[in-house]
Amino acid sequence: MDQQVILGQLRANHLPEAVGYWPLAIGWWVLAGCLLTFIILVFYFSLRYWRKNRYRYQGLKLAQKIYKSYEQHGNDRQYAHDCNRLLKKLALHVFIRQDIASLNGKDWLEFLYCSSGNEQFKQPAAAALGSSRFNPDEEPDVTQLHPLIISWIKKHHA
Repeated sequence: MDQQVILGQLRANHLPEAVGYWPLAIGWWVLAGCLLTFIILVFYFSLRYWRKNRYRYQGLKLAQKIYKSYEQHGNDRQYAHDCNRLLKKLALHVFIRQDIASLNGKDWLEFLYCSSGNEQFKQPAAAALGSSRFNPDEEPDVTQLHPLIISWIKKHHA
C-alpha cells in the first residue's frame, strides 16, 4: 500500500474541549471562603469599634457646639461650666457611675489626668474644670481649655 493511502485513512486530530470555568476547583472555593470570612470579620470589628466609640464622636460634636456658643456669648466662665458638664456626662457614660458621680475639684482633675495621661490637666488652665471656675477672681483661659477638652474626649482610656 501506498503511504499516501494509509495516511488518508487516518482520522483528523480532535482537540479536547476547552476547560470550563465552572465548576470551580476546590482551591477557588477555599479562597472564596477565606475572603468572605475576612470581609465579615472586618465588617464585624469595624462596626464594634464604631459602636464602642460613638459617644466620642457625639462628644466632639457637642464640644464644637459649646465652642460655637462661646464665640457668640463670650462668657469664659459659662464655657468652663459647659465643658465640665460635657466631660462629666461622657465620663459617667463610660466609667463606673459610683466612682465618677461624686468627683469634684481636685479629685475630678486627678481623675481627668489619670484617665487621659495628659499632663496639662495639672496646669493652671485645667483648674477651670475644678473648683476655680467658681472663684470670681480667676477667669478660665478658653484658648488653652478648648484643646484640652478635645484631647480628653479623643484620648481618654475607657
